[in-house]
Amino acid sequence: DYVDFEQLDEEEKKNLLAVGDMVAFTNDYGVVFGPKEVLAFRKPWNGGRCVYIDSDAYWFPDRPEQLTILSKGGTEWQTKTKS
Repeated sequence: DYVDFEQLDEEEKKNLLAVGDMVAFTNDYGVVFGPKEVLAFRKPWNGGRCVYIDSDAYWFPDRPEQLTILSKGGTEWQTKTKS
């Protein structure tokens, strides 16, 4: 699903993933890796995978629900909720 950015309030905008954000990745077994940088996005495929992060498998996108925002594009490290 696509989001109309203009219709979101400021708090909702803060919780959206963007290129340059630092995130923690949680795999399907609950193991957390990071911090990792968000590199790019693609159209969702293969179970909703659409976010590329700076990892050993940078070529394989992750699902947004596997990512927790730690900081927005170079801001101070802080914990944010999952999108």
